[in-house]
Amino acid sequence: MNYNSKIFKVLMFSILLINCNSNTKNNQNIYKGERLQMYDYLNLRSQTASYSGTVLVARNDSVIFSKGFGFANREQQIANNKDTKFKIGSITKTFTAVAILQLQEKGQLSVEDKLSKFLTDFPNSQNIQIKHLLNHSSGLPQDWRESWHESRVFNFDSIISIIGKQTLLFKPGTSEEYSNGGYALLTKIIEQVSGLTYEEYCEKYIFLPAKMKNTGAVFNPQETYENFASGYQYGEGKDGYNTNIEAQYVFTPNLKGQASAYSTVKDLYNYHLALKNKTLLNESSTQLMLSKLPNSEYTLGSWLNVETKTNGILSYCSGVSNGFESVMYRYLDKNRSIIALNNHQNTDVFNISRTMSAIVDEKKIYNPQIRSEIPIEDISSYNFIKGKYMYPDDVEDFFEIIIKDARVFVFSNNEPLEELFLYKPNYFFSKNYDLQLDFSEKGKCLWIYNGVTDAYMLEKDSDEISK
Repeated sequence: MNYNSKIFKVLMFSILLINCNSNTKNNQNIYKGERLQMYDYLNLRSQTASYSGTVLVARNDSVIFSKGFGFANREQQIANNKDTKFKIGSITKTFTAVAILQLQEKGQLSVEDKLSKFLTDFPNSQNIQIKHLLNHSSGLPQDWRESWHESRVFNFDSIISIIGKQTLLFKPGTSEEYSNGGYALLTKIIEQVSGLTYEEYCEKYIFLPAKMKNTGAVFNPQETYENFASGYQYGEGKDGYNTNIEAQYVFTPNLKGQASAYSTVKDLYNYHLALKNKTLLNESSTQLMLSKLPNSEYTLGSWLNVETKTNGILSYCSGVSNGFESVMYRYLDKNRSIIALNNHQNTDVFNISRTMSAIVDEKKIYNPQIRSEIPIEDISSYNFIKGKYMYPDDVEDFFEIIIKDARVFVFSNNEPLEELFLYKPNYFFSKNYDLQLDFSEKGKCLWIYNGVTDAYMLEKDSDEISK
């Protein structure tokens, strides 16, 4: 079983639960209707799933909801607010694409230009066009780093050199492979053509016109920022079990133009408006930004477009950084936008955004459930739940229930043990996630996550396998 898709995240400070409960009555007086429903849902997420972040929902050019939840800093118990800054990962790529299209408007380059026009000595530069870099069809591999958590400091020219040594995965323009390296090359072109640093260009031609006052193109971990969230993830705590830990250090400037920026929900909403109102790009460039070429699902602006059943075209981009997740939803036919920025790498910004949209559509949603622990009087009475549970017809989807020191744990994907707690006979839950495990039928476990049930079967001779 994959932790990122199904399995639980880790201990939420009890003070957050107390604070959220004490403020619920007051917030019921502040929020009404759909806004109250949004607040209630996110409040429950913060209590059951280690959720921490800020969400903005807008409709018809008007913000209808904007609020922070959970902690920006768990150690100091500093709460997120609607103006908290977050690292936004690959949403940075959309800034890079806008800059390229602006330079094309000025006649300084063309998306049809070959890379060799700007980087003459770069391998295969005669075969790679700017448009291939924009929509991830250049053939360059996904990453140039040896490790996703790269902490070494690189000169940007040395990064370009590393990318040049990579072997193309396919002929440019014939297939798709998401590539950070491609956007590093675009960043180099922006600086070369404009005569400005990437940071200077974005500030002058994107952030200032779009009124993005709390956004920066490159987050530098060696500097101090006001009202900036710390990033968290799940990992092994001091007791050896799964818990919230501060995210592993990454030297973000290495990812300039790729995944380096930071912002707020308000600034990204202003960015959405600037794109919508043609403040940053003219009509022709805007259409180009949203257009797809054959052999890639990505647009030339590094967005993904999906035709929804009821709300027309959804154009979205997302980002993951060390300890952060972010997403921008733009419903182009409905004039609706949803922006979710999280400072916990393992909370689902997509599920949150879909739920916000469902509330706007007046659809029924599933609310997370808060459960209370009851003591296990005789741990031996639960020996029958021990063992390896398999999902039918998928040998890679499994987990193991372990009883250790009179405590119940689930082990999956070689991650730290995650403790489970009893809340009624034969029913266990995670204090970190909206997750319930139903063992009421021997030999079977119902895994109920966010209201969705999957059945797993206890493997025969499981005790022998787990030894």
